[in-house]
Amino acid sequence: MSPRSNGFPNEQVELHHRVRALMIFRLIVMTGLLVIGILILDKGDFPYALGPIYGIIIAGYVLTLIYWILLELRISYFWLLYTQLFIDAVLQTGLVHFSGGITSQYIILYPLIILAGSIFYQVSGGLIICTWSSILFSLAIWLEYTGRLPQVIRDEEARYISGSMVFLRVYLHICFFYLIAFLGGFLSERAERKRREALQATTELQRVRLNTDDILRNMSSGLITIDEQGRLVSFNRAAARILGCPYEENYTGRDCMELFDRHLREFGTRLIRVLHEGILHDSYELMILPPGASTYRPIGVKTTLLTETDGQKRGVIALFEDLTDQKRLEERIRRSDRLAAVGRLSAGIAHEIRNPLASISGAVQMLKDELKLEDDNLRLLNLVVRESDRLNGIIGNFLYFSRLETATEMRDIHLQRLMDDLFFLIKNRPDVVEHEHELEYEINIDADLIVYGNLDQLEQLFLNLCLNALQAMDYAGQIRITAYQDDLEWVVIHFSDTGKGIAPDQMDKIFDPFYTNRRGGTGLGLAIVSRIIENHRGEIRVESTPHRGTTFVLRLPSTPPTTIGRPQHSVSSSASTVPTPTSPV
Repeated sequence: MSPRSNGFPNEQVELHHRVRALMIFRLIVMTGLLVIGILILDKGDFPYALGPIYGIIIAGYVLTLIYWILLELRISYFWLLYTQLFIDAVLQTGLVHFSGGITSQYIILYPLIILAGSIFYQVSGGLIICTWSSILFSLAIWLEYTGRLPQVIRDEEARYISGSMVFLRVYLHICFFYLIAFLGGFLSERAERKRREALQATTELQRVRLNTDDILRNMSSGLITIDEQGRLVSFNRAAARILGCPYEENYTGRDCMELFDRHLREFGTRLIRVLHEGILHDSYELMILPPGASTYRPIGVKTTLLTETDGQKRGVIALFEDLTDQKRLEERIRRSDRLAAVGRLSAGIAHEIRNPLASISGAVQMLKDELKLEDDNLRLLNLVVRESDRLNGIIGNFLYFSRLETATEMRDIHLQRLMDDLFFLIKNRPDVVEHEHELEYEINIDADLIVYGNLDQLEQLFLNLCLNALQAMDYAGQIRITAYQDDLEWVVIHFSDTGKGIAPDQMDKIFDPFYTNRRGGTGLGLAIVSRIIENHRGEIRVESTPHRGTTFVLRLPSTPPTTIGRPQHSVSSSASTVPTPTSPV
C-alpha cells in the first residue's frame, strides 16, 4: 500500500509537497507544546515533571530534520511516511506517559496522527495508524496500572483510580480513535475522489483546449473571432501571416479596429458591420495592403454571426485565405486561353497574308532591279522592300508562335555547349558587331550541366532572352548568365542584364502576346519564351528594378518528365515577380 497516485504528471510533485506540509505541521505542534511548557507549565504547580516532555519535543525536532533530509534525497514516500507516523505515535505515547498517563491532557493529540494516516492512506491507512496508536496507548496504561512502568504523576488521588475506570477510559479513547480513523478515511477518500475527478476533468479540458489550439494554430486559413464589443477572442498564426501582422499570444481582448488600423481598416470595418447589422452569413473578396507591403493582396473572407439560443449576438467569426495563388492560376488559365486564341488567329492571318506578301515583295524586287530609279523614288522602293521583309518576319513569328506545341524530340542537352553556340551566333549579328566594345558577357555554367528538352525550342528561348536584353540595354551593358543544379531534377538559370528594367505596372503584361513598349517590336519574343517554358513543364519568374536591370530566373528539367513533378511556384523579387503559365502539357 502506498500513497495514492493517479498517473498524472504532477502527482509525485504534489505528494512531495504534502509530505513537507506534514513535517511543517509537526514542527508547529511541537513548538506550541514547547511554548506552553515554558510560558505556562513551568510557572505553575503541576503534578508531573517537564524535563522528559522537553526531551520528547527535542527528539521530535531532530527526527523532523532527519525526515526532511531523507525527503530531499527522494527516499521512498511509502517508507518515509509510515516511519514518521509510527514514530510519532511512539513519541505521543511517551508524552502521554510523562504527562499523567490516563489523566493526561495530551491524549487528544493521538487523533492528529490518525488523521494524518487517513489523509495519506485513506481508510486503510487510518485504521493501521489507529490500531498502532491504540496498542501503544493501551500498553502504556496497562503497564502503569500494573506497576511494571512507574507512574510519574505526583497527584496521590490520581494514583488510586479504579481498574474499571481505567478500562472505561481506555475503551472510550480507543473507540474515539477508530471513529476518527473511519470518518477521516471516509472524508479523505471522498476528497481524493473529487480531487481525482477534478484533475481528470482539468486534464481533459486542457487536452481538448490543446487540440483546439493546435487545430487553430495549424490551420492554413486565417481565423479571427470577435465578441459583441468588437474585441478579439481568437487570432491564429495564419491570420497574422495573411494580414501581415506580427503574431502575438496577447491579442485576446484588444479592439479589432485598434489592430486593423489604417492598413487594414476596411477589413476591420467589414467585421464590425457584420456585427452591428446582424448579417448571419457573408462572403466577399477584399484587396488589402498589409503593413510594410508595397502591393495589394487579394483575400477571400467568409463571416458568420455567432448568436445565443435566444438570438442575442455574441460575436463574429471570420475565415479568410490568401487568394494570390488562386488569382495567379486564374491569370495563367486566361493567358493560356489568350495564347491559344492568338495562335489560331496568327496561323489564319499568316497563311492569308504570306502568299500575297511574297508576290508583292518579289514584284517590287524585280522592279527595283529593272528600273533605273533615283532619289526619292529609289528611297520609296527600298522602303517597300524593307517593310515587306519586316512584315514577313512578323508573320514568321506568328507562324512559329502558333506552331509551338508540346516538345516531342526531347533529349539531354549540354547547357554550356548550347550557350557557346548561341553567343557565337549573337556576337556575329551585324547589330551586335557594331557595339561589340560596349558589351560584356559573363557566363558561369558547369561544363557537365544537363538540361532535358527540345534543342530547337531552347535555342529559340535563349535567343529571345538575349535579344530582349540587348534591346533593353541599347546594346551597351552586361549580360550575365549563371546556372546550377538545384536538385536531382531541376536546373536553375539566372539570365540578367543591366538595362533600364521593367516598370512595376508592366510586370504582369510582359508575357502577353503582342504587348511591347519598344518601337518596331512585335510583342511575341517573351510570349514565345513563355510558351516554350510551358512546353517543358518549367517555370520562369522575373526580378526587375527600374534603371538597374532585369533578371529572368528559369527552372528547367534535367531529367525526363516521367520522373519529375510540376515545380512549385514561388515569388521573391526586389521589385515584383510575374510567373508565366506552367501548366503541364
